[in-house]
Amino acid sequence: SYCTPLDDYVHKPDPVFAWKRIQVFPYSTHTIHILNMTSQQWFNSILNKNSNSFSSRSIWWHYMIITVPKILKRSQTAFLLISGGSNNNP
Repeated sequence: SYCTPLDDYVHKPDPVFAWKRIQVFPYSTHTIHILNMTSQQWFNSILNKNSNSFSSRSIWWHYMIITVPKILKRSQTAFLLISGGSNNNP
């Protein structure tokens, strides 16, 4: 099968990928999990230090909030919300 450069990038292992549970909030109708997820190394950190790079951080991490309902009404449905943020205003 044919692979594009995007396919190669997405399937390339990244040793910095990790996640850690920060806190859990159980409620009567759902449970909220707060995670810290390190998603990738965006570019070489040595390159970043030696140039006028476009970012001050080569490792990207994010807070991730997962809400799990106690009763599923639509078991084949998910919702993903990606909000803004930056290094200066997370």
